[in-house]
Amino acid sequence: MAELCGHASWASSSVAINKRLDESLKTFAERPLRGPFADFDEQSVTYP
Repeated sequence: MAELCGHASWASSSVAINKRLDESLKTFAERPLRGPFADFDEQSVTYP
């Protein structure tokens, strides 16, 4: 019944979209920094 309502199609599309988003976010997060933040070290940041 789920296939008739389009649920299976939507679910597989959702998985594919999330996979592409995960890959894009990983690429963005691991990109080299340029400019004034190139030497930024997140380990040196302290929070109150």
